[in-house]
Amino acid sequence: MNYATGYALTVKDLFRSFDIKRLKLTAKECEELIGNRHKEKIVYDVFKYAVKLVLDDIIQNSTRFSLPTGAKTCILGMKRFKDDQFSQARRSGKWKDVDFLASNFTGYQMNFNFMSRGIMREKLVYLDS
Repeated sequence: MNYATGYALTVKDLFRSFDIKRLKLTAKECEELIGNRHKEKIVYDVFKYAVKLVLDDIIQNSTRFSLPTGAKTCILGMKRFKDDQFSQARRSGKWKDVDFLASNFTGYQMNFNFMSRGIMREKLVYLDS
């Protein structure tokens, strides 16, 4: 299955311009806290844990997360694929591990909705561990 990864990024990409010197931690304090002397590791771990909490809440509780983007509307949520949409996606290779009878021909995927030029657009989100 091909994934649309035109918007893929890593945690390092997000914090590329972050000034690590602003953290008031010494290498020794970092070593005591996490067992690693690099301040970047603390920043990455905190961010990844916060994202994990948000994604778990979206998946388990069907909530929607509004991103803090100011005036623009950006929302993370789950999109439901059912009936013909589900069947077509399954034929294309999606949800091969889902029992289609038990799920009543329904599958879910993370979805990113955003406002662009006055039109609400959506992009599917592929999550990696």
